[in-house]
Amino acid sequence: MSIFLTRWKRFSRTWRAAIILLVVGLFAGTSTPEPRPGTQAPARVPGKKPPPSGSAQQVQLESPHFRYTHIQGGKRAFDIIAKKAEILKNEDFSLLGVEDITLYGSNGKESHLTSDFGRWIKASGDFEVWGNVVGRIPMRDNGGEGGLKIETFKLIYKEKWQAILTQRRVKLTTERVQITGIGMNFDIPGQKAKLMKAVWTKLKIDQTDVQVPLEIRSNRLDLDVEVKRAVYTQKPRLSLGRNRLTGSKMVLDLGGDDEKLAIEGPVKGIFFRGALSRPAVQHQRQEPTASPMKVQSDKASFHRGSATALFEGHVKAKWDKRRMDCDRLTLLFDAESNRLQIALATGKVRVFLEDGIARGGRLLYDYRIERGLLSRTPSLQRPKETLTARLIYFHGDGMIVAEGKVRLRRKKDRSSQKRQAKNSKNEPLEVRAGRSVYLPDGKLRFMGKVKVLRGSSTLKAEEVELLSNEQGEFTDLWATGTVRLSEADRIAMGDSIEYSFGGGQAVLLGAPARAWLDDDYIEAAALTFSRKAGDVTAEKDVVLRMERRGKEAAGLGVSDRMSGPIAATCQQAIFSEGRSRLDLSGDVEVILKNEQLRLRCQRLELYVDEDQRLSRLEAWKDVVIQQETSEVKGSHAKYERARQHLVITGTPVQMRREGGTSEGDKASLDLATRQLKLFGERAQTILQSP
Repeated sequence: MSIFLTRWKRFSRTWRAAIILLVVGLFAGTSTPEPRPGTQAPARVPGKKPPPSGSAQQVQLESPHFRYTHIQGGKRAFDIIAKKAEILKNEDFSLLGVEDITLYGSNGKESHLTSDFGRWIKASGDFEVWGNVVGRIPMRDNGGEGGLKIETFKLIYKEKWQAILTQRRVKLTTERVQITGIGMNFDIPGQKAKLMKAVWTKLKIDQTDVQVPLEIRSNRLDLDVEVKRAVYTQKPRLSLGRNRLTGSKMVLDLGGDDEKLAIEGPVKGIFFRGALSRPAVQHQRQEPTASPMKVQSDKASFHRGSATALFEGHVKAKWDKRRMDCDRLTLLFDAESNRLQIALATGKVRVFLEDGIARGGRLLYDYRIERGLLSRTPSLQRPKETLTARLIYFHGDGMIVAEGKVRLRRKKDRSSQKRQAKNSKNEPLEVRAGRSVYLPDGKLRFMGKVKVLRGSSTLKAEEVELLSNEQGEFTDLWATGTVRLSEADRIAMGDSIEYSFGGGQAVLLGAPARAWLDDDYIEAAALTFSRKAGDVTAEKDVVLRMERRGKEAAGLGVSDRMSGPIAATCQQAIFSEGRSRLDLSGDVEVILKNEQLRLRCQRLELYVDEDQRLSRLEAWKDVVIQQETSEVKGSHAKYERARQHLVITGTPVQMRREGGTSEGDKASLDLATRQLKLFGERAQTILQSP
């Protein structure tokens, strides 16, 4: 049984192979051989006949130097001129060496075809040509010589449709455009062509190939030769050097001097940018000087004459570490290198930076110098602040410059309750200036009549610099140029000021620096204000005045600096405990004008009550008290308002007056009766003040 099945399988395979060979042979015998795509038909060998289109019994007449004119409806349809023709019995033509086929269209224009071989079919009126086929179709503004040139291996002319068809690779050429593709349907009267597959268009620039041409690739092309318009669909892509543009549909307008390409979305583009100005050389790829720019939009258009690309509708662009959204974006390219040079964005522009978002109505960016200009109500928003100005500049190195009514608003930091507990005065910050510069190292510099507002504090200066850390928090402030600091109960002026946001301490420098604390006036080379403790420290060449004066009366025009209840000079003065205590040190000299008393020492403590009246005084080291013609020297002095006595102690206490000098263990000055007494074993006299 197994032997029978094996023989049956061999028998069936043999018969199936025979049937397949018979069918292939029948088809091969009835079909006409045709050269493969991309090859030429066999050239004619002298002494031999060209390949016949039919058998010898079908040939009725052979004619050298053949010429034929076909009349259709009383009009010339086409003329055929060939080196040789075979006229078959069914009156079809088989042509060899087609020199010219002239097609007379209904629009009155003449189209011409040449090829190696051809064949005309009388029944349908169609003919086909193959082998080095070249056709010329006239255009509206010129004749056949300068019109559309068609090159392919095989063409079929349909007389009923007045159309040219081919399934082979075809090349269409005009004076400035070259198009290739696979499969074409060309309507001669309407001058419209359709390319079905692998379409590639090369647009020459200034009629030369030295510069980079514009190229378009797609899978389908609808070409209107009459109006010079090409429509690309099925994944169209534009190439300009190394630049790329893709979309769902591209419409190329070839009319006029400026070729315009309209692209429908979603549009995507990638453009190389830089400052190259030399033309690109063929077969030499130049590396980009910067990362490319990527663009997305709903629709776009490209103008080759002006070398500009226009994107519209939800435009998004990316380059380096930046991203931009806008309504309309115009890109300008270099005419020689095709590198992106300038970008103009308008309509709700947003630029996403590493640490913020810039907004405005218009952005002009020059990629040659890596600088952008944001205008039309521009603003820069960082995580905790907002910067507004008339103009904002972006630089490639990360620097940002704002000009014209610059305003910075710093929001109150609520991200950490611990930070709030450490610094209860965490008020929002606002800066107003004429110009500002944001440096990539975390510095923000303001210039031109700068005004800084924070809570009840106001700082005015000619230049202010803010420093921030990696988290974007301000750490330090530095201001110069006629600095003026004012709060609810103080005014300070100097040449420069340094402020630490973390420590809440401000150092005011000047020659000298001056401050008005309610009715107190301080003048020194340096003034230090502590926001946390509320202390004020004055250092070097300190001048102090404590008196009842309103803020309006406290100004720079005060002529008598030593007027008021208390006036003092020293090298260091510290206001502490809410200015109820004043510590003076270093060559201290105090004048109590109402008491006609002058005191000198190396260290002094003053205590005042809520009414700013002197309640306690204590002095140490080299104490000297002068009252009219009397003088007392000691090592320690103490005054309490409750007793109205100033007590001086020392080893010994020296008292001098016009009559001589006395020594004792202690001296007492009664401010109510102005009596000065000397106590001790060596005290001999009691002096009465006049």
